[in-house]
Amino acid sequence: MAHKPNDLSRQLVKNMAKCLPKKHIAMYMGLNIKTLNKHYEEELKETINIKMKLVQTAIDIALEDRNVTMIIFLLKTFVGLTEDQAEQAAEHAMAEPMEIKFDVLPAKNEVKVKKGK
Repeated sequence: MAHKPNDLSRQLVKNMAKCLPKKHIAMYMGLNIKTLNKHYEEELKETINIKMKLVQTAIDIALEDRNVTMIIFLLKTFVGLTEDQAEQAAEHAMAEPMEIKFDVLPAKNEVKVKKGK
């Protein structure tokens, strides 16, 4: 039987996508990931923007507080940098005023470090 999304299932996926990976959402919904992506693409995309804004805010706060540990954690966890890469980015950010702005896409992790504030 083919899956047919409804308003309730769309809202459920949207809410779960804020904090759960796709594989867990698919399992809960009784779907495979391909079907989840096919029927709920917009709901899943919306949450990516929410997560990016949240992480960017956390990085901004960490930079303002000069919290090196938090910056390293955020860069490793959400941007996908290695320990060494995250430490280097954090060191540069602490050495002189900088902004860390990033774009996170499923196929690409990119960190942009800009001088000045």
